[in-house]
Parts: sequence; structure tokens; C-alpha cells
Amino acid sequence: MFYTFTSATTTAIASTEQLITSLQNQLDAARQELARLQQQQQAEQTAKTAAQTALEMVQKARKLVAIAYGDAAVAEFNNALVADNPLLEAQNADVTTDEEVVVTQATIVTEAITVEDTATIDVVADIVTEDPDLGEEVGEIQIEKDLDFTKISWTKLQKLAVTKGVSIKGKSKEAIKKALLGLVTQQDIDQAA
Repeated sequence: MFYTFTSATTTAIASTEQLITSLQNQLDAARQELARLQQQQQAEQTAKTAAQTALEMVQKARKLVAIAYGDAAVAEFNNALVADNPLLEAQNADVTTDEEVVVTQATIVTEAITVEDTATIDVVADIVTEDPDLGEEVGEIQIEKDLDFTKISWTKLQKLAVTKGVSIKGKSKEAIKKALLGLVTQQDIDQAA
């Protein structure tokens, strides 16, 4: 009886191992097929993207040719595109069906492009004040209202100037403030303080 039980158990274990091996082989085959399908899908996506890019480039080239040389040049450009691709003619010629095959020259419809040229005139005026220092004073008053340097110490002002690339060698506090005017914001000053 023990021998029968052992024999049956051994047989069951062996058949289970065979089943597991078979399932692992099927799983490996399925993984390989999945990898192949993913590679094929990626290759198709790459080809589709390349084709879309090429089509966009041809459309842009047609527009540029039309702008530069006119519609006659666009027709010549289209003919050159078809002539440069013998695969198109070969693909058309290889098609065999019960119906009559007619190979025709590819035609491309283009949009009419209108280019408008408008002249632009830039007017530059110099504003002259009677007092040459008046403009600077007004500017300084406005800037002093915008930026408050009172919270920052002399050494921290120097550090801020150095971080902004302003030379501090031999400059007064006011000169450094003027040099920083276009380079810092009030938030920069508050953070440095």
C-alpha cells in the first residue's frame, strides 16, 4: 500500500512538473510574441512619425517655392518629387488584379498663397528737456519709490552686488544702488537683508 501511494504521488508530481514546464514554455513564447509585437508597433509608429514629418516638410517646401517662384515652379517641384521616387511607379506597376490597371502621373493640389507686403515706418523722436539733469532726477525719484534699500546693510548690499555681477571696487553705496537698479527686485533686496 505504501508503494502504491508513493508511486501515485511520484507520478502526480512528475505530471505536475511537466505541466509547469509546458506552461512556462507557453509563457516564454507569449512573452517573445509580445516583445515582437511591441517592436513592430514601435517601428510602425516611428515610420508614421517620419512620414508625417516628411509630408509637413514637403508642404512647407511647396509654400516656399510658391512664394519665391510662383505656381509654375510648384508644378515643376511636384513633378520632380514624383520623378525622384521610382518606387511609386514600381509599386503602381506591380499591382495585378482582374481589373484593368491604369498607371497615372500623380497630381498634387496646392493652395493659392497670397503674400502681402506692407511697409512699416518706425518713428523715433528725441525728447529734449531744458534741464539735462531733470530726466535723471525724475528717474531716480521713481526708482527710489520702487526699491527700498534702507533694510539692507552695507556689507549685504556689497554681497548682493557681487552676486549680480556688479563691481564694487571703489564705489560708494549710492553708486552700487544705481548699478543694481535694473538688476534686482525688491524681493531680492529683502532676501539679502
